[in-house]
Amino acid sequence: MKIHLLRHLKVDFNWGNYYDSVGFDEARRTYNQNPIIISLPVDISNLDFETVYMSELTRTQETFDSLKLDTIPIKTALLNEVRVRSYKDTKKQLPTALWKIRGILQWYTGNKRQIETRKDTIIRIKAFVELIEKDNKNKLIIGHGFFFSQLVSYLRKNGYKGRNKRIFKNGDVLTLEK
Repeated sequence: MKIHLLRHLKVDFNWGNYYDSVGFDEARRTYNQNPIIISLPVDISNLDFETVYMSELTRTQETFDSLKLDTIPIKTALLNEVRVRSYKDTKKQLPTALWKIRGILQWYTGNKRQIETRKDTIIRIKAFVELIEKDNKNKLIIGHGFFFSQLVSYLRKNGYKGRNKRIFKNGDVLTLEK
C-alpha cells in the first residue's frame, strides 16, 4: 500500500513579527480561515491512488479543488492540524517564533493549556492509520505540515518506507509504502 502525503498549498497570510497572547491566538484563527494562494499547480499525475483523504480545514479543500480530480474526497477531523495556542496570557509583545516554539513544547510535554497534547495527536494518528489500512488501497492524503511530521514518524515505526522528510513545504508530496 502506498500513502502519498500532500501538504496544502500556501495560505494567503503573513505572520507578524511580534504578538501578545491574544494577538497570537487571533493570528492563528485568521491563518486557519484565510484562502490559499495558487501560484503553481501541484503535479500529481505520476501518483497512483484510489482514495483521497483530507482534513476538515478550508485550505485542504481548496488544495483538493486546485487538483481538479474526478473523485469525492473523504474529510476527517483525524487529519486536522495540531492546534497550538499561546503558551501563556500576557500583554507583552513577544516574537512569533517564541509563541510557536513554546506552544509546541507545551503540546509535547502534555501541558493542559494546549488544546490537544502529543498524546491526543498520537491517538488521532493511530485511529487514522487503522482507518486507511482497512482496504490496503493506495491513498492521497491532503493535510498539514506539523501533523504530517508526526504521522510520518508513526508510519515509519510501523513498517512504512520512503524518502526521509521531516519538514513539509506547501505543495510537497511524500510517498511512503508498506
